[in-house]
Amino acid sequence: MNLSPSPERQRRFTVPVGRVSKEAEELIRVTREALGIAIKMAKPGNTTGDIGHAVQKFVESYGFEVVKYLGGHGIGKELHEDPFVMNFGNPGDGELLEPGMVIAIEPMVAVGSGRVKQRSKACRQRGWKRQPD
Repeated sequence: MNLSPSPERQRRFTVPVGRVSKEAEELIRVTREALGIAIKMAKPGNTTGDIGHAVQKFVESYGFEVVKYLGGHGIGKELHEDPFVMNFGNPGDGELLEPGMVIAIEPMVAVGSGRVKQRSKACRQRGWKRQPD
């Protein structure tokens, strides 16, 4: 399986629809590059914290914020399994990456605050993608 962070492969993750602002273009570029950095960190002997730290350091160097508490995950018998692959952290923290593990790396980057607002249970039950204002 080829996991190289080539532009062709990265376009499959985030794409602009029509014209977008320069800031949005930069956000997409930084997020794509953060994915490439994270993929390079995903090797035996490193930890999920190593991945998160690398992503956070890179993203913040461009003035963006990582979205904390949303991130990647392990993949196995279920789609979402441990370990949680953070987009922030400290080198050496988190779970040790071992040969044979399969993880989804999902850098999430924001302009401004990286905080998220969780939808209410009623919104989820109605199938709404976001909570109405």
